[in-house]
Amino acid sequence: QMPPALVNAERAKILEGVKSVPKAGAPGPVGIWGNMAFPILSAPDKDGVEIAVAAAAGYAKGRVILFGHNSYLAGGEGGDHAKLMANCVHWAANHKEQLRLGLKGVNAVALYKQHEFNVETFDKVDKKSLSGYDVVIVNMQGIISAEEGAAVAEYVKGGGGFIGGM
Repeated sequence: QMPPALVNAERAKILEGVKSVPKAGAPGPVGIWGNMAFPILSAPDKDGVEIAVAAAAGYAKGRVILFGHNSYLAGGEGGDHAKLMANCVHWAANHKEQLRLGLKGVNAVALYKQHEFNVETFDKVDKKSLSGYDVVIVNMQGIISAEEGAAVAEYVKGGGGFIGGM
């Protein structure tokens, strides 16, 4: 289990300058497990119990952020949403400078370019495609094959940053 001070420090990096983020769509819960995982955003369920709708984790050399709805990924819902997503990219990249950002199924190239990221889209989730980027943001709606899952796992293990939503 991560020490609370470390969780708070890492969460503060992701939420720096973010005061409010509108609810995007009807987000589902994000399960949090492992000793390097923690919630970022939460919302009450019908009984008032707080559930994570976004979470972050370290995995081998890489980092992962997952959102409980893919509409978070485009960062255009208002409030400090765009700032949150820029912070997520920096955190997932482990603060690499001049990072290469790839988007799959996320129509937000202009938004990420406004934050001065070197960004482009890609079509296929495989080792070759992922290797061209430091961080990828992926609408996970269509990622269902074991091969795609294995490619993402290897990418993150090797130090890649993965931000996904579904």
